[in-house]
Amino acid sequence: MFDFREVGSDRGLAYINQFEDVGAVGLVGYSGGGVSAIQTAKGLQRPVDLLVQIDSYDPLTGNGDEDEVLPGNVKRGINYYQQRNRFNFFRADFDLFDLQGAKSVQGSQNINAEDAFRDRGITHRNIDDNPQLQARIVENVAALVLKDLTFDRQNQLQLTGPAVTPGNTLRLLAGDRPATAVLSQPLAAAASFQTQFQFRLPFAALTDGLSFLLGPSLSLGAATSLRLQLDPLLTPGDISTNSVALLIPGRPPQVLPAVPVEFNSGSSLTAWVNYDAIAQQLDLFLSDGLKQPIQPLLSQPVDLSLLGPNLYAGFRTASGSPSQYSEILSWQLSTAPLVAADVMPAKPLAAFVASSVAVADRQAVPEPGIAAALLSWSGLVWLRGRRRLRDRAERLLQ
Repeated sequence: MFDFREVGSDRGLAYINQFEDVGAVGLVGYSGGGVSAIQTAKGLQRPVDLLVQIDSYDPLTGNGDEDEVLPGNVKRGINYYQQRNRFNFFRADFDLFDLQGAKSVQGSQNINAEDAFRDRGITHRNIDDNPQLQARIVENVAALVLKDLTFDRQNQLQLTGPAVTPGNTLRLLAGDRPATAVLSQPLAAAASFQTQFQFRLPFAALTDGLSFLLGPSLSLGAATSLRLQLDPLLTPGDISTNSVALLIPGRPPQVLPAVPVEFNSGSSLTAWVNYDAIAQQLDLFLSDGLKQPIQPLLSQPVDLSLLGPNLYAGFRTASGSPSQYSEILSWQLSTAPLVAADVMPAKPLAAFVASSVAVADRQAVPEPGIAAALLSWSGLVWLRGRRRLRDRAERLLQ
């Protein structure tokens, strides 16, 4: 679900419109992204819960007023601006790209960030890096977009054992028996799919970590299911701590001892699992960010149809201390029929989102950027800023 890209309004609209049921929408745009946020809101045939502009500026002429009027379908607009920029030919420190954003947006709450945060050093170039502003925007999103959302709003998950959905997260507790969460709608084994999930493991690692499984029944039995195990703890039979194992029925386990993330750090991590039914290839990607790496961590030939004609997807965590649990913060699964990828686009099968905030890497001014926010079925937020904003957001929204 957290497939963030800084894009213009056309691609932002295409992304949002691929989902039939959207729980809430929030848009955040910085500089030229403020214009793109306005354009995206205008193009949506549904209400927008929140639209935040950060020193919005028309990147083409600087004279347009499109970003100075809030569209009628936006419930709440907030415009943060500054006026101490260095776009002044008579200043010794003149900066061509330190611009003046829109000071007044009709229909929005207009806030001078310099006064609000008592920081006279704020300019167009650095306003989106201000930690007080970042925290305020996260609070805006939490209060106006995420407040009433739940992880499994459409009751698509079947939970067994100590698995719960408190608010907008999925928790798999390490109780006296394994906890599982399975998508009740199966996918065809002859279909390609892409799935992405954001997860967090506790500081005190679970015995066998967290597993993503595909199996022919809702029980996801170990003997009949494909399992990707994310294991932070060394147990008998393991090669090392912090390992990834692929277990396929009838094959020896494939274990990767070198993993580019720390599972037991307590931080949120992201995994992507892609299956090409034509090539019969399964790829796993892992990152501590929200951008999918170019190269897969694991790539393995496998024919999923050997497991059965229809497969159920889900998660399992091992038994252990009841005080420990793994969290799924977001999950998206899309499928496509057995045809060439350029013929049939992927169809979203399920999407679940938690309270985490996805943040893009900052691009140099004056590149336009849009933090297109989508909350699909449960809720998804996109923000514009540096990675530390993502970390701050996750702490504030936990």
